[in-house]
Amino acid sequence: RAAHSAVAEALVAARPDSHGDNLLGGYVVARGPVTEGELQGFVRARLPAHLTPAAIVFLDAFPRTPHGKVDRKALP
Repeated sequence: RAAHSAVAEALVAARPDSHGDNLLGGYVVARGPVTEGELQGFVRARLPAHLTPAAIVFLDAFPRTPHGKVDRKALP
């Protein structure tokens, strides 16, 4: 498992586009300066194209449930 040094937390979620097809979206909480382009290149070098997120969204923190799990329904 490879992890980018500037990423504290990351997850990927499938989201429907305007045509009803699912696209992968990446969500990142950064611990240091990093750009979407840098992360896209990092991911593309390690994963097949169909597993690469179409976009990456930077968040200050992931929304959490009362039990401390990531609340995927509350992601933007």
